[in-house]
Amino acid sequence: GQVGDVRTGVFVNRRRLEPELLSDPAAAALYPPSLWTEGGLEASLVTDQLDHANFPHHGHRLKAQAKLGRRHTRSGTESFDLLALEGTQAHSWGAHTFNLHARLARVTNVPTAAIDEFALGGFQQLSGHKLGQFSGNYIGLARLGYYQRLDTRLALARALFVGATAEVGNAWADIASLKRGKVKTGYSLYVGADTGMGPMYVSLVHAPQGRTGLYVFIGRP
Repeated sequence: GQVGDVRTGVFVNRRRLEPELLSDPAAAALYPPSLWTEGGLEASLVTDQLDHANFPHHGHRLKAQAKLGRRHTRSGTESFDLLALEGTQAHSWGAHTFNLHARLARVTNVPTAAIDEFALGGFQQLSGHKLGQFSGNYIGLARLGYYQRLDTRLALARALFVGATAEVGNAWADIASLKRGKVKTGYSLYVGADTGMGPMYVSLVHAPQGRTGLYVFIGRP
């Protein structure tokens, strides 16, 4: 109804991983293509009470996901599971809006280089670091954002905003590296527009252990 939805079902994936940029022909023999098939059960819960999908002023959104399945490779069959939780809370005081976002996820027995869904880096996902720079079987991210709606209006935008974010998080390969691993930080300062194509940003990003640069981003971070 007006609260959210619960979904459950089955999934089947067939994947192939093949290196493309190997300068040494001899190295190709060390990294042959990987092919695997996986399938199982999945369930998700989503509750969305944000007043706007982009740049919300009030409300919350929570998404929980779980998968349980088996993976078939050339070397054998193994079981795996996935748990992910992501939430957003927005609240406004007058013209000032604060947005808190958090993401936690873990997965077991993921093939090497196949963890693109569990990666951090890029705009508001540890700003100032490369897209997908940090990947692993465990990830954690917390982001505090502030934005204010501007009086300026554009014909193609519902509204213009100026804002900033501070982010902290990282990705880890296993529990051992999680216990000793350090977190990364990133920051952004942006002007955003809520358009019919989705949110658009022009942003200055910075990371103490990364880089400082200008970002143009279209879509939800």
